[in-house]
Amino acid sequence: MQRNYHYLIARLWFLINLLISLYPPLYWEAGSSQQLILGLPVSFIYFIFIAISITLSILYAYWEEASREGWKSC
Repeated sequence: MQRNYHYLIARLWFLINLLISLYPPLYWEAGSSQQLILGLPVSFIYFIFIAISITLSILYAYWEEASREGWKSC
């Protein structure tokens, strides 16, 4: 049961990252906004958020696979 749960989390996280990073209207809105968040443009915050989310999802998937001994040393 735990394996399926973690597998589902990783797949759903990858899907959300894919949709958020490739959906053009979100890019357009973030790129055209002149608002600042903590003194930084919205587009910068948007791209940093996406980069961190994608990196963490890959690390989570790796951690989950490694904990099940799916990656063995050669």
